Amino acid sequence: MPTTTTSEQHPVRGRRRPALRGLLAGTALATAMSTIPVTAAHATPADAAQTPSARAASACGTPLSEEEQRTVIALSDTSTLDGDDPLERFDEAVARNRKITAILVRHHDRRGLFAVGLDAMEREVMQPLLHETEFADPDFGHAFTPGLLRRYLEILHDEFLGRPVPPHWKRHFDLAHRCDSSPVRTAMTGYNAHLTVDVGESLADARAGLGDGPDYLTITGALLERNAVVVERTKQAYGVDLGGVWQLVATTGPAMYAISFVNGLGLQIPLAGPVFKTEAEAVWRTTDAVLSAATA
Repeated sequence: MPTTTTSEQHPVRGRRRPALRGLLAGTALATAMSTIPVTAAHATPADAAQTPSARAASACGTPLSEEEQRTVIALSDTSTLDGDDPLERFDEAVARNRKITAILVRHHDRRGLFAVGLDAMEREVMQPLLHETEFADPDFGHAFTPGLLRRYLEILHDEFLGRPVPPHWKRHFDLAHRCDSSPVRTAMTGYNAHLTVDVGESLADARAGLGDGPDYLTITGALLERNAVVVERTKQAYGVDLGGVWQLVATTGPAMYAISFVNGLGLQIPLAGPVFKTEAEAVWRTTDAVLSAATA
């Protein structure tokens, strides 16, 4: 992941953090809260002895060979993403996710129902955008999206190794392994986890500030404009039509991204972080309930 900047390196960002605290501190002081820090899932260093878990071989498709399972584990190990240029690391992560997705799709493995749409958006929308856009804050612009993809790869890495994954992703993988579950619901639980929780946490990791709002709108606006590619690629790869349920995401997308932006700011405030973490989890649960009803 791109090196996190400090306020000394970026004096403008350092000056605006007091304003950010002033905006959100009232919420923190008005609530009795824990001071548990917000943490992200982290991949472990590459290890040739890492063994696929018992459930790594298949999620309702034809079984992956042991070599393919180990390939997924190796490709999703973000500790081996090298290089000083954040965009070069992002390009490598996109290429890795592309290879992982190809394996999953080839076996009709349901863990690819989310991955296939993510792959399309990263390659067709985000790569051109990040390489061609002059962001007002390049450090943020080149950290947020790569960090979001990195987070997914780390979680997929844990899934294949049989390690615990966050609850919002556990729902997705559990449904992927339930062959009687709706493939539309399975796909949508991945997008729910990605949009309602991971976006905010990735914003916090990128140290987003209020001034990064325009760059954030540039990124999310491009995703919303091209969101139909998710439906197209999912249908091509799996014969699954996300159809009207996906339209719900397209319609509520701007509001959801706005909520995630506020949560991403709030997660950076030590005392308020747990409140905003709880808020993101509540949004995830509510959306999960709506999707469950919509795909019943």
